[in-house]
Amino acid sequence: MSKRINIPNWYQLDFDISNPKKTLVDISTLMDGLSNQKLIDKWFYLFEGKTIRVRMHALKSTKLEQAVKDNAQRLNLTISSQLEFEGY
Repeated sequence: MSKRINIPNWYQLDFDISNPKKTLVDISTLMDGLSNQKLIDKWFYLFEGKTIRVRMHALKSTKLEQAVKDNAQRLNLTISSQLEFEGY
């Protein structure tokens, strides 16, 4: 039995850190774009050692995962294999 609590409409994923400043700027650019597309309305990040974990509140969850993956690739952000897109 999982002890994980799911919070409705919140999602998370980790990005590998290459250059910390550039990675954080690119994540901010990604989140701004998602916000402008009205896919998210809130987000925050946590430093998790060699990754940055981003948590987002979705307005349109059905389109969010693909938009994150497409835009992350465009910005050369690497989604960590340790925590790919999932509910929070």
